[in-house]
This record gives sequence, structure tokens and C-alpha cells, in this order.
Amino acid sequence: STLQFCDVGGVWPVAIGHPCYGCNEEGIGFHKGIHQLAHVENQTPRSEKPDVNMKEGGNISAGAVGLLGGVVGLVAGVSVMAVRELGRQQKKDNADSRGE
Repeated sequence: STLQFCDVGGVWPVAIGHPCYGCNEEGIGFHKGIHQLAHVENQTPRSEKPDVNMKEGGNISAGAVGLLGGVVGLVAGVSVMAVRELGRQQKKDNADSRGE
């Protein structure tokens, strides 16, 4: 459904940024009160932090370029051979229909 809660945009708790309490998850919805604490699986954050100065994208390895070139060449070769074969079949069909 494309309609939001009560036909008013931005009022559903998740749509306004409030986290969902998991009413569809097994053992949570209709089993726990909305203000009861949930069991947290992993309380500690990751030990590694992302590098904020790292540039995104822009680098491609020589192996990836070679692989991509090989795939493009293979597709081009198969396409050329398919067009040639279709041309031969069409000439053969035209000759057969004329009775040659």
C-alpha cells in the first residue's frame, strides 16, 4: 500500500525517524510491553573504526581492466559470428525458396 498511517504523510513512527519496536518480529510484538527493555545481542561497538580520510572509488586494478576487456572482446566476437551465421542461413533459405 502506498498510503501512510491515517492517510497523513510523516506520522507513522518509522517515517518520522522513530525506530520500530519490532511488532512483526517473533517473540516481541504482542509479547512484550512497548516500554519493556529488549535483550541486546551485541552491546559493544566494533573495535575498528573506518578511515575518514580514505578516498572513495577512482581506482581500478589492472586485472579488472584485463578481465573486462576479455569479456567485451568475447561478446563482440560471438556477436560477429552470430551475425555471419544468420546471414549465411538467410542466403541459404532464399536460395532454397527460389529452387536453386
